[in-house]
Amino acid sequence: MSFQVPLLGGPRPAAAKPACDGESLSDILPGKAEPSDLAWDAAARRLHLVSDNGQLLVLSVPAGRGSQASLELKVKVDGKPDLEGVALIPSRPDHVYLGVESPPAILELHLPSQTVVAEMPLRAAMDRDPPLDGEADNQGLESLLFIPPLKTTSGSARAGSGKQGQRLGYFIVGRQQDARLFVFEVTIDGDPASGPMSLELLGTAHLPGAPANDLSALTLWRSRIFMLFDKPKTLHVVSLDEMHAAINRMLDFGASRAPSDPGLQRRRRASGGTSPVIPSQLPPLQVLADSRTNIDGSGAFAFEIRGQEGIAFAEPAGGDPSAAADQTSVFVAVDAPHKSGRKDLLRFSVRDFLACFSDRGDAGIPRPV
Repeated sequence: MSFQVPLLGGPRPAAAKPACDGESLSDILPGKAEPSDLAWDAAARRLHLVSDNGQLLVLSVPAGRGSQASLELKVKVDGKPDLEGVALIPSRPDHVYLGVESPPAILELHLPSQTVVAEMPLRAAMDRDPPLDGEADNQGLESLLFIPPLKTTSGSARAGSGKQGQRLGYFIVGRQQDARLFVFEVTIDGDPASGPMSLELLGTAHLPGAPANDLSALTLWRSRIFMLFDKPKTLHVVSLDEMHAAINRMLDFGASRAPSDPGLQRRRRASGGTSPVIPSQLPPLQVLADSRTNIDGSGAFAFEIRGQEGIAFAEPAGGDPSAAADQTSVFVAVDAPHKSGRKDLLRFSVRDFLACFSDRGDAGIPRPV
């Protein structure tokens, strides 16, 4: 089964034909794995993969093109939750954050002990903005991404919602049913590496021009947020600056409405790091700009097969960014519909991935920011 689509400008010379089927890594996955989402740890060169049947798999990916990945760790989460998202926070390397589809929640997993140390339910927050066509349990949380905090012109982190504690950044939660993005501010009390975490819902956003349903994954690479859509078989891109601008508007709205919400500080104090704080008033839905076709964008993407549930751009940490592109892999988690469908983890070079699926080809490799 091929991912290949026609390239603009005609076929490439035979000698330069990209590997559009990718390299299958299914042989290193457990037999019942149902790949769902991916997160890349550049410092440790580890790929984190979650499976629908409540498993977290950690793969070791040595440096160098063509290197052999291996399964380093398998964690079975109690209760076999339907895991659809996975995210990492760089300042908390001993923890992995798992997104549960229904009821929607974020689990904080302590890797050394392989135990869930916190559960943050999201249903009340996501119900504040229900999908137009009603709720479906298998159409809930489908993707999870952590992004760094806003920066001011001086280079320091912008003040957040007013909550006490250190603001680490933001969780972006993607809902499959209507491709809505929910933005939660992440605050830590005490030690940034191990202190208790609290969340506060800041608002929601969407991307006009992108499909209005079946969002399957979010990932961050070179200050771009890539949004993967399964049934539409496409990939859309939003700049991190664009997302930060939307969060700025959410924070400005919250600051202007805080005096009229006297219970907000009480709810913040009472949250206890479990259920997210939910302001009584949320800002309007934020409209994002699609950066796929900007001069520095990655172009328009198209695929041929269903079941693409996760994506990660695995770029080495440090070094020359221009040389790093030649050492960067793209991993795609495939869990095709129906029991007999394909379940796989595919690996591409970033140049082959863009040459095969972007109308800009490998000229669409974004510049580091």
